[in-house]
Amino acid sequence: MLEAFAEFYVQQLSQNVTRGMEENISKGLYNGGGVAFGYKVENQRLVINEEEAEIVRFAFESYANGMKKKQIVDTLNARGYRNRGKPFVLNSFNTMFKNKRYIGIITWKDLQFEDESIRLVSDELFNRVQKELAMNQHRGGSKTKVEYLLKGKVFCGHCGEQMIGDSSTGKSGKLHRYYSCKGKKIKHTCDKHREDKQ
Repeated sequence: MLEAFAEFYVQQLSQNVTRGMEENISKGLYNGGGVAFGYKVENQRLVINEEEAEIVRFAFESYANGMKKKQIVDTLNARGYRNRGKPFVLNSFNTMFKNKRYIGIITWKDLQFEDESIRLVSDELFNRVQKELAMNQHRGGSKTKVEYLLKGKVFCGHCGEQMIGDSSTGKSGKLHRYYSCKGKKIKHTCDKHREDKQ
């Protein structure tokens, strides 16, 4: 009897919490968790952080117009912009470009709520970015996989980080392959030059 009552109580509590969270979202209240870049929380509400929002818009517009993620990263870092105090990296945009919150849609479980007050980009721009992501993914998947035999086996003599496979296209269009220090390429904490892949 007590076990049945306890189970019923837990189910009721879970339903009440779920109902409360849904109600909060529908009222524009913030339910907690990580705050997406471009926003901040004020008076329990998610609001636009204008300084960060300009970076989000720049990133979306640049990518939709054909700029590669690495170029966006390099441009933002060169201008002194930071991702919550840290330099931007390629992964900064993997989640950003797919986040529907930037078009005013908040997703929670299987539910979606619209809130125009937090929109940062237009539907048209968001959809252009999705098409560009899909095309770039297709192009990436069609490339022949290159094996970097020394990956995970050699380490940077400057900082001790792993040397990872890397590549870039020169002005002539020729593809060059290297081993790059993870500390320099990803963490921006090293000045080690790239080593040609033999």
